[in-house]
Amino acid sequence: MINETHQDSESPRSGRRRWRLGTVALVIAVALALGLQIYSGIRTRVEAETNLQRVTDQAAVAVVDIVHPQVGAPTQEVILPGNMQAFTDTPIYARTSGYLQRWHVDIGARVKQGDLLAEIDTRNRPATAPGAGRSRDRAGQSQPGSNHLRPLAVSA
Repeated sequence: MINETHQDSESPRSGRRRWRLGTVALVIAVALALGLQIYSGIRTRVEAETNLQRVTDQAAVAVVDIVHPQVGAPTQEVILPGNMQAFTDTPIYARTSGYLQRWHVDIGARVKQGDLLAEIDTRNRPATAPGAGRSRDRAGQSQPGSNHLRPLAVSA
């Protein structure tokens, strides 16, 4: 029996050795896996950085297209859809009444300040200014045979 106990006592020692060897092997395997993972991550980053540097170098090259200007059509108009209205409407009144003798500008044409728009025939008007008719009437009263019923000038 003593021999049997002795054999049983060796078994726990060999079991402990196996456990220690298994633990060491497991730690070495985990360390190798962790090292392989770290190496793979570093290698991926280095490759990405190299690729980025290559793409940046290619993009840094300036590409210049040379274009020689050409004369275009002299009367080129751009027609766009839309409606245009004046900000402020200004009525235009003649200083005197009468018939139009000449019409110089069409409706919608461009004009500048001081442009002559139309000529008015005022031959049938007795006077163009309010004071002119009165002075003529006074002058007519002093002349013998003048018509005292002459109309006064109408102010416009």
